[in-house]
Amino acid sequence: MLTFMDTHLQYPKMAKLNSFEGKVVVRATVAANGTLEKIEVKNPVDPILDAAAIEAVKSMPKWLPALQMGRPVKCNVNIPVNFSLN
Repeated sequence: MLTFMDTHLQYPKMAKLNSFEGKVVVRATVAANGTLEKIEVKNPVDPILDAAAIEAVKSMPKWLPALQMGRPVKCNVNIPVNFSLN
């Protein structure tokens, strides 16, 4: 996940110009088939950064779903997305 975010997360130009930084926490549901659903910002920082975090999470490939008694089930995950200018 970290490697994916390093290569796919776009720091918005407006956020750079205004020196916006912070950690956006995105909440999503990993479906039984591994797709991410119900993607939303749990801890917002700034609307520009929040939107960039959601776009990055939406572009992620399928995850391995949680297993319960050997069967895939859906579960919620919190994904921290860090925006730092340094």
